[in-house]
Amino acid sequence: MRRVSACSGLVMAVLLTAVARAAPEIPVAAFAAVPQVSDVELSPDAQLVAWCDHSGPDAKVVIFDLAAKAFRRTLSIDPKMELRSLLWSDDETLLVNLSEVRKFPGAPLFQYSRTLAVDATSGNSRMLLMDGGTARSDVSTAILISAHPGQPHTVIMATMDFSANAAAVQIGTHLTGGGSALGWVFELFQVDTRTGRGTIIDRGGPFTHDWAVDSHGQPVARVEWRPDQKQ
Repeated sequence: MRRVSACSGLVMAVLLTAVARAAPEIPVAAFAAVPQVSDVELSPDAQLVAWCDHSGPDAKVVIFDLAAKAFRRTLSIDPKMELRSLLWSDDETLLVNLSEVRKFPGAPLFQYSRTLAVDATSGNSRMLLMDGGTARSDVSTAILISAHPGQPHTVIMATMDFSANAAAVQIGTHLTGGGSALGWVFELFQVDTRTGRGTIIDRGGPFTHDWAVDSHGQPVARVEWRPDQKQ
């Protein structure tokens, strides 16, 4: 029994050595490479599937019709934008989450969030909360809070907007490094995915930076930064 065991171990060692020699060496860059396909998302009615395609020089969003076994849509992404994730709002509306890094004179780099609504049937798309409400497309960031608030063609989003009252409040936080009149507050919007327009439903204070809503899209809690307690 000892001889058989020793022989088996020798054979295993030889096989492992042969496999190791045959396997190609993986370059270090491969570990940091973006996967060619990511964020595969099935529509609520299970008729369409969408994914992020990073196989080419520029990212794309692909929508495939499972019943027809054919590609429904291919959406090119602006090279200046980073394709982050996908999420279906309803059977025909795909939400594409994007980001962009900008640099303003005298200010650090800042990452802006955007959400694009795409109609799978028509192919039309619109940037949400950038053409309606009080959101400012040149300076604000729009964050998706809820994709399914219980109302058709509706999502809940939040964005930073300027408030004259908040501007009068002098603060000193990790965001500014000293006393400064920021004047920006985090506001909550109900957004129509067909038009991109938003209606404000709640307004936070100068230190609000996140919201929680219920299944009907109504705010139930928000996250506040306390500069005096550093938390």
